[in-house]
Amino acid sequence: MAETTLEAGTSPAKNESLTKILKLAETVRATAREAECVLMAIEQLDDDMPMGGDIVAASHIETMDRMMVLTQLAAKLNAKAVEICDEIEAASLSDSMSPGADWDDLLARYLAVEAKPDEQSTDDDIDEAGDLVAALIETPAPTPAALAWKLRYLLESDKGYTRSWSAELVAPVLADCDRYLGRLPEAAAAVMGGNA
Repeated sequence: MAETTLEAGTSPAKNESLTKILKLAETVRATAREAECVLMAIEQLDDDMPMGGDIVAASHIETMDRMMVLTQLAAKLNAKAVEICDEIEAASLSDSMSPGADWDDLLARYLAVEAKPDEQSTDDDIDEAGDLVAALIETPAPTPAALAWKLRYLLESDKGYTRSWSAELVAPVLADCDRYLGRLPEAAAAVMGGNA
């Protein structure tokens, strides 16, 4: 099975659903392995069946027919099980684990809170906006556009100057830059006072 991990930023309902889907995929895959064992056993029976020259006993013909039917059935079962596993895993990865779904949801929620007029905003709205920004900054940028949003947010002008941010807050954004733009060569990083 493809190695899939559940992400901390993913909602509990998505994680539970994904866990169930992946367990189902593993069950189907185990069934496919069992079908392969049946196929090997049938092949072994076929190899062990005594053949008496050109004439085959009637009981052996019946056994061979049964083996052929079982072989075809097991092959179909195996192929179908593998196909189902692939479909389940693809669906779980594309729907539940799409790289930008959670980030996009956070951004939409943040923009909705920020869209409220100041006179309608409450302390809870301000707290929620702060929590959402922190989550947006901490969550790995799923796309270069998400990274651009983070940089614009951090570097936005406040009366002609950019704000001052802690190194801890900026670290995830720098990790995103490394992922999308590549790391600085060690010599350049040393000159700039950073770590490569």
